[in-house]
This record gives sequence, C-alpha cells and structure tokens, in this order.
Amino acid sequence: GRGLQIVDDRGKVRASITINPAVKQPDGSTYPETVLLRMITSEGRPVVKISSSEDGAGMALSAAEGLAYVQILARGSDPKLIVVDGAGKESLKQP
Repeated sequence: GRGLQIVDDRGKVRASITINPAVKQPDGSTYPETVLLRMITSEGRPVVKISSSEDGAGMALSAAEGLAYVQILARGSDPKLIVVDGAGKESLKQP
C-alpha cells in the first residue's frame, strides 16, 4: 500500500503514515518524496509529525490548542530547532 491509517471507535483518523510524492516548488526546486507519520487528537489536530526524505528528517510537536510548537529539522547541512510560543513568537536555534 501507499499509506496506513489508524481510526478510533468513532471512525476518526488518529494516526497515519503516508508517502507524499516529490513536489516542484514555485522557485523551480523540487521538494523530495517524503514519508510522513502523523498522530492526531480526537479533535482532528495533528500534534505529532515525523517526516523523512532523501535529504534528511524533521519532527514537529504541537500543543493540543493554540499556536505553540517545536520543530526540529535535520535536512541537508543546515539543522535547526524552531520554537514557537503560545503567542506565535518564533525563536530559531542553530548550531
């Protein structure tokens, strides 16, 4: 198959693994094919995302409500940690 979904007793998707095809970006570059794992709250909000592609991986952990999240990206030679607080203020950490 090309994906997997896990549903709860009400039929709502609570977790999924998908393979997303490569996508051509507006600037002409190509975003590579990606495997994506998502874990979703009962309200439909994806609060855990883990992805992998030919050029690296990423992970995002979100609050169940509001704007706060943490994103870790290890793609190419430019790893970064992005922290966004509940007010939407972004803080970027790079080595």
